Order: sequence, then structure tokens, then C-alpha cells
Amino acid sequence: MRFPPVFFGVADMDPLLDDSVQMAYRLRQGGNKAKVRVFEGLCHGFLHFGLASKACADAVQELGAVLRDIIDNPGDIKLTGTSAGDQTTGGAACGQPNTEGSTDCQ
Repeated sequence: MRFPPVFFGVADMDPLLDDSVQMAYRLRQGGNKAKVRVFEGLCHGFLHFGLASKACADAVQELGAVLRDIIDNPGDIKLTGTSAGDQTTGGAACGQPNTEGSTDCQ
């Protein structure tokens, strides 16, 4: 089944982390585009804490930039920056942690 490109922005201390990584993996296995951005040091619901935490505010800004890019360039998803956490590429298959413990699906 074909889906539009999917982007998951998830905290590393989030009960939905494994589900997000697994869903991205399955989408990729089916020939779809999917990326996972893991925000290290943040918890589930971090989008609500932008006024209380610089790391959360940076994550909100980054996710806003990703959303703007998706709207401007439908069909392509990019990771914009690393201000709110660790973004890793290469080496690990989608859904499998790399040596730093982060996951990135491209």
C-alpha cells in the first residue's frame, strides 16, 4: 500500500518511540518514504513545553521547519537540523539503533 511521505518526530523518553520506529520500518519495507527524528533528552509531550525548556522550544522550531518544508515540497521529507537532539544517518537500517543508540530512517 502506498502512503505519502511520513515523518515521525519523537522523544527518546517516549512510550511511542518503539512504535514510531517500527511503523517507519514497515513503511520503508513497503516502498514508502519514512523518517524518524529522535529528540534526545526529551519526554513524551515535549511539544507542550516550549515555553519552559529551550530544548523543547528548539524541537518545536525544528519540527515547524520540517512541516513547512513538507508543505512547500510535497513528496519529499528532509531533516533540517540537530539543534534539539541527535540526528544520525547511515550505518543503521531503519528501525535498528546505531552505535549511539539513536535511530534514523531515510
